[in-house]
Amino acid sequence: MLMELGMGKGAAIALLLAGPGISLLNMLAIAKLFGVRRAAVYVSLIVLLAALAGWFFGGDSMEVKVVGPGCARCKATLELVKKVVEREKINAKVEYVTDMKRAVELGIMATPAVIVDGKIVVQGRIPSESEIVKALKK
Repeated sequence: MLMELGMGKGAAIALLLAGPGISLLNMLAIAKLFGVRRAAVYVSLIVLLAALAGWFFGGDSMEVKVVGPGCARCKATLELVKKVVEREKINAKVEYVTDMKRAVELGIMATPAVIVDGKIVVQGRIPSESEIVKALKK
């Protein structure tokens, strides 16, 4: 669910790894059982390992979503985005979202739409190649 809402894979993994381990209740229990110093070491290790896991699994791949019900304009937008990604050699995962319920959850009000790393860059029209390049090069 986190990733469907725009969170990156690495950030989601880091949150899920570190969240339960460093909750206030857990930290207080560990501090009481093992002492404050060992609890501080424990929390530091959890944060460090979660950050490393997030970095390792997050990579530098960009997530691009083209949203539309499957109309000709939406398919044209998808092909244009794929063409730009390939031509510019951009490390990006391109996804075509046709489920309108999911489109509404993503904040789309008009199609076709292009979302780059969770940010809506174009909606309601077919973007130009230069707009796509600009959005993907940020």
